[in-house]
Amino acid sequence: MKSAVPEGWKTVRLGDVTEVNRYYWNPSDTSRILYLDLTAVVAPGKLSSPRELASSNAPSRARRLVRSHDILVSTVRPNLRSFARVRQAPDNLVASTGFAVLTPLPTTDASLIFHHVMAHDFARHLEGAATGQAYPAVRPSDISAYRFALPPPAEQQAIAEMLDSIDEAIERTEAVISATEQFRDSLRCELLSRGLPGWHTERRDVPGFGTIPAAWKVVRLGDVTAVNRHGWNPTDSSPILYLDLTAVVAPGKLSSPRELASSNAPSRARRLVRSHDILVSTVRPNLRSFARVRQAPDNLVASTGFAVLTPLPTTDASLIFHHVMAHDFARHLEGAATGQAYPAVRPSDISAYRFALPPPAEQQAIAEVLDSIDNAIEHHERDREALNEAKESTAEALLAGRLRIPVAAMRGNSD
Repeated sequence: MKSAVPEGWKTVRLGDVTEVNRYYWNPSDTSRILYLDLTAVVAPGKLSSPRELASSNAPSRARRLVRSHDILVSTVRPNLRSFARVRQAPDNLVASTGFAVLTPLPTTDASLIFHHVMAHDFARHLEGAATGQAYPAVRPSDISAYRFALPPPAEQQAIAEMLDSIDEAIERTEAVISATEQFRDSLRCELLSRGLPGWHTERRDVPGFGTIPAAWKVVRLGDVTAVNRHGWNPTDSSPILYLDLTAVVAPGKLSSPRELASSNAPSRARRLVRSHDILVSTVRPNLRSFARVRQAPDNLVASTGFAVLTPLPTTDASLIFHHVMAHDFARHLEGAATGQAYPAVRPSDISAYRFALPPPAEQQAIAEVLDSIDNAIEHHERDREALNEAKESTAEALLAGRLRIPVAAMRGNSD
């Protein structure tokens, strides 16, 4: 149950303060459009760039004309929170009819409306109103019916400015992460193929491979790792921590394993994983579902959908991980994959990958450089997570009126 409305606030419906699907696009209006379909919302609140299309090639669902400050609300699968705002819209920006497009009225702060749409209360309201099991959807009237507490204009603006400032801090952190990842990827390519600056005065050509430092040698991944070395026997009665293919949430990123009783373990739970092992998904290699396990408990088990690489003691495990994360490795697997609907590779395809390996001292030095950048990225990701958590708790309190911005802080906005 929602708490009482603060004094001076009023309860409104979303349809009272926005117009839903106000603008319509006619294919005869413009020769070209910038089109937003449902895939354009890549994460809650995050829009990718629209696709440019000739009006004659626009899909039949391209009918919602979008203006600056409009808010897009996907009418399907509301639990995914495919909602976003459009800060600046060109005249020919058009959205799919899979969105309801909300246009805030001039009497209401548009940013405040956006933050209400992004609140979990709004998503829960839509989930409760959705119909259909396989493809749950809501109607524009369900969106309009959402009720919330609205403060006076000065406090609307003050709340919106505070929440926008947190969003801007999150965006700056994400920009730093993105730039650092790009730098790491380019540096990884350079170091793994040419070595550390100043370490080499001589190079040699390797037929079919290219030029490498003279002290390096070309090896196969199977020469320096053991593939699927440790098996897990389900007759062991103790619980396991299980990693299936969904555990790799992004290239190089592992989520927490699931704890299962051995008797409930799926038939694919057969790969025992040790510290410093590297997981390589054998299906859809273009997704780069690869990750390393820095510290593994004794009962960590992976799906047979992974090949588990155990670097040999003679090779730096971190260097092997960075080779696995390099785009050359993913391209090698894509070239070896068979099957169209479910492209997959064999462990032998993984073992066959060839790369240039430096002597041990340079292996360690290169790995330390790349690991330090990964550590910096992880630090920024923790900062982003903390900001996101702060944003959620602060937004919930401010939007409900449990946390109030002092009147003095708003005076300049109301004068």
